[in-house]
Amino acid sequence: MDGRSALVQRPSSRLLLLGIWVLAAIVWWPALFNGFTNWDDPAYVLENMAVRQGDWGKLLTATFAGNYHPLTMLSLAVDYRIGDGEAFQFHLTNVILHLANIGLVFWLILKLTGGHKTTAFITALGFGIHPMHVESVVWISERKDVLHVGFYLASLVMYLSWLEKPDRKGLWAGSFLLFIGGLLAKATTVTLPLVLLAIDHYRGRKINIAAITAKAPYGLAALVVGIYALMAQQEALPLEAAIGPVNRLTIGLAAYGGYLL
Repeated sequence: MDGRSALVQRPSSRLLLLGIWVLAAIVWWPALFNGFTNWDDPAYVLENMAVRQGDWGKLLTATFAGNYHPLTMLSLAVDYRIGDGEAFQFHLTNVILHLANIGLVFWLILKLTGGHKTTAFITALGFGIHPMHVESVVWISERKDVLHVGFYLASLVMYLSWLEKPDRKGLWAGSFLLFIGGLLAKATTVTLPLVLLAIDHYRGRKINIAAITAKAPYGLAALVVGIYALMAQQEALPLEAAIGPVNRLTIGLAAYGGYLL
């Protein structure tokens, strides 16, 4: 078997990822030509003077629509400046971030499976074109989703690299800093320490006091940001109270049913 036939039978990881990117770009191409919506886009962009004027101090410290995610708001302000407020620039950034996340998923699965290309290809492709991502990618106000997922995945990849080379403390530090970035993009990044423990278990590491203690910095950061996020959500509580517990339950069940469908 010559080198050319071997390449046909066993395409390189880069070639597989390139194929996924091409397919995903075709799928998400129409998103670039959407506009703004009347749901959250006014609060986050159109009527947000901090974003429009580039008020970095307020973007870093204030809450918006009951959420504290300064890196997300900064990214929206940068897009506003680059694209002169046109929707195209915001959508372009969302699509680019999603494509980058596809690459991170591919890389993560390669590391988790010891280089199993087929598994990485199927997982990254499913992640890349699944319709569940439409809201996160196409809706400008959901920038926090595609942004925090990038930090989340990159932190996991860096953590796996540290497990492979535990003497390189910079890899652990990189994972932790990426985790902080994810927290500042969206508070739901707080779940990452539990995923790290799951990775430890998957890799055959003992889940003991030492393993849990090693995640203490992650847990402490998650606790601080989680508490602040709950405080920021206080302005949304009147709406929650109006909905009521029964309706919240049925809405949640309906949402899960929709996801399964």
